Amino acid sequence: MFEVPFVLKMFQSITTAYLTLPVILIYFMQRFRRDMQILPFDPKLVPGSKKMARYFDEAIEAMAEIGFECLGEYALPDLMPNSKAVSQIYRNVTTRETAMVNSIWGIANGAIVSRIQFVEFICRFDHPEIHLIQTNNTTMPGAFPDAPPELNFRLPQMTQIEDLYTCHKRLMERHAPHARRILRLDEEFQGDAQEFLRQVVFVECFDRQVSTGYLQKTGLGWRPTVYGAMFITRKELWPFKTLRVAFLKRRGRKLEADLEEQFGPIHE
Repeated sequence: MFEVPFVLKMFQSITTAYLTLPVILIYFMQRFRRDMQILPFDPKLVPGSKKMARYFDEAIEAMAEIGFECLGEYALPDLMPNSKAVSQIYRNVTTRETAMVNSIWGIANGAIVSRIQFVEFICRFDHPEIHLIQTNNTTMPGAFPDAPPELNFRLPQMTQIEDLYTCHKRLMERHAPHARRILRLDEEFQGDAQEFLRQVVFVECFDRQVSTGYLQKTGLGWRPTVYGAMFITRKELWPFKTLRVAFLKRRGRKLEADLEEQFGPIHE
């Protein structure tokens, strides 16, 4: 029979390895390339392409009903190690907003181990106190912290695009009712969705994380700092990830209830 001190030492060693080894792997292996590939989406090259194509086709119809035009579908084959993504880019010229419909999946040993799909609406402002309001329905918490003066709202329980957009409009009315909207996709990139995706959605996002201490620049792009590797990894480990997902869902339901209390029912 093992002595208690031996069992405790064994438990401590396992716990230390569980918390430390992934941090080391992320620090030495995680890289984000500035020259990432952004390619036109070809369903034939994507696992589960029929299901994904149906998801995107239905999104185009739903987005058109609320005034958004699809500008293209792009594959991101090397966004980060062991993961791939496809994104649709949208704009609404009338309301000066952009939107994205995304599918991201992880790969291990050549097989898909996880997949998430979500929609996000984005409105940018020419205002000193608020630069952006983003509303999405992702079911997974992000790896990076939010960076003020940007407001990010997550409603994972929202499965209908029109309901998510209703919440997005209400959040803009609540937080930036008089701020001047800017449509960078047209004003800076002349409607070039692919270059907008590269520069605004990814390059600027990663650059912002340098100031948070999560990333540092390299000759080819970005890599985690020791601080960043530690927090990125911990967020993905049990039980921290389970707790974060539960908090995300609880916060989303509360936000929905708050919006209904202020503006009325979301489902007319």
